[in-house]
Formats: sequence, structure tokens, C-alpha cells
Amino acid sequence: MEFFQKSEYQKKFTSLKMGRITRLRLQSYPHRVEEFLRKNAVSIAHRTMGEEFLKLCADRGMTQRYSQSLVIEAESSFKGTKLKIYVDYKDRDDPSIPLDLYFEEGTKDHWIAPKNKKALHWIKGGGGDRPQAIFSQGAGSEAGDSMFSKGHFVRGITARKIITDTKKIGYPKFRKELMRELKDYMKSTATAIGV
Repeated sequence: MEFFQKSEYQKKFTSLKMGRITRLRLQSYPHRVEEFLRKNAVSIAHRTMGEEFLKLCADRGMTQRYSQSLVIEAESSFKGTKLKIYVDYKDRDDPSIPLDLYFEEGTKDHWIAPKNKKALHWIKGGGGDRPQAIFSQGAGSEAGDSMFSKGHFVRGITARKIITDTKKIGYPKFRKELMRELKDYMKSTATAIGV
């Protein structure tokens, strides 16, 4: 009879203990998800969206400097982890000139003139496979000639929409990979009771 009572006691204690552990594990679930996101979201974004960005840059003839300008950061707060993805591509001489925005959205034909010098200077045909988009470059000049101007109109920059398309094409890949890795992580950190 005593053995039976002890066994009942053990069952109640084990049931109480398992219920408490299950409750604690369930409470830790959001924290484990947030920990995974904080540690892994940026690297997954680089592998998915970053690769898509590089493909689009190559397809659309962007420079190496532009291709290396993608920034992916994670900001963690009490509200969760927020991923920031943007291109940081500014003019080397004047960082206030948002070249990243110009290449993304495009520009209209516009007038350029020197700011600190008496004239603009460039080498005709010096753009390699990307010649200068100047409306008039002197009919008597040849490739390799030094050109000067006190100001002239240039064709606008064609909108490339690289970051827009990176998000459109790369985000579904990112989300799919993130969910796959998160499920694997939650499975690997689960206890014997499955939580």
C-alpha cells in the first residue's frame, strides 16, 4: 500500500515538474527566436539579397565601387530586430551628392558647371565602355583628347532600380532561407518534451 501511495506522489510531482518545464520552455520561445534573428539575419540577408544585388549590378553595368556599396545592418531593440538594407554611394569629392539616389531613380538632362575651378576637364572617350554623356564634344576632337568646358548640358542618368529590384527579387529568397534556418534552430534547441 505504501508503495502505491509513493508512486502516486511521484506521478503528481513529475507531472507538476514537466508542466512547469513546458511552461518555461514555451515562455522562452520568443526569446530564442529573437536571439536567432539577432545573430543570423544579417548573414542570411548577405547570402540571399546581397547575391541578388551583385547579379543585378553586373547585369546593369555598374562599377565595382557601386557593387561594393550595399549596406545590410540589423538594429535590435525591445520591439525586435529590424533589418536595414540600403546603398551608400556618394560622390567622392562631395559626400552630400546622393549618387545612390541618382542611379536608383535616374535624373533628367541637366547643366553642369565648375564650382571651384575655371573649367571642367575630362578625356574624350575616357569612360571606357561607358562614354561621357555630353550632348556636344567638339566635332574636331578625337578620343583621348583633353576636353575643357565652362559648363554644358549632360544627358541624365538612366534609372537602374537596382535596390528596388534587389528587394523585389531577393526578399522572397531571404524570407524562405530565414524560415528554413529558424525551424532548424528551434528544432536543435528543443528539449526532449519537444519545446
